[in-house]
Amino acid sequence: MTNSEMNKLTDKVLETVAGGIGLDDIARQVLAGQWGNGQDRINRLTAAGYDAAAVQRAVDNIVYLDHLRSVATPEYMDVARQVLAGQWGNGAERKARLEAAGYNYNDIQGIANNLL
Repeated sequence: MTNSEMNKLTDKVLETVAGGIGLDDIARQVLAGQWGNGQDRINRLTAAGYDAAAVQRAVDNIVYLDHLRSVATPEYMDVARQVLAGQWGNGAERKARLEAAGYNYNDIQGIANNLL
């Protein structure tokens, strides 16, 4: 994965919330356990002025993008570019062809979606 492609993936999770602290920063604090768990986390984030649902979406995005980075081998990046070029078909046909070739459809599609 090139630096520009990694930056594009990273940019997908960057937003700013109350107090000028990036949503990404708060989400990373959540991942580090600094905001508690479950309802306690929701209560603490809300009391601090954050939208707990938005923070959770940012957490989910970070985890998902970290996963994509871990599977974004040069081969998967090439296949994702081919998907964007239409070389693997569309919809169910694309999924069937990718899986028949031994690729994880969700990973390839996720990488392709984040290259747009």
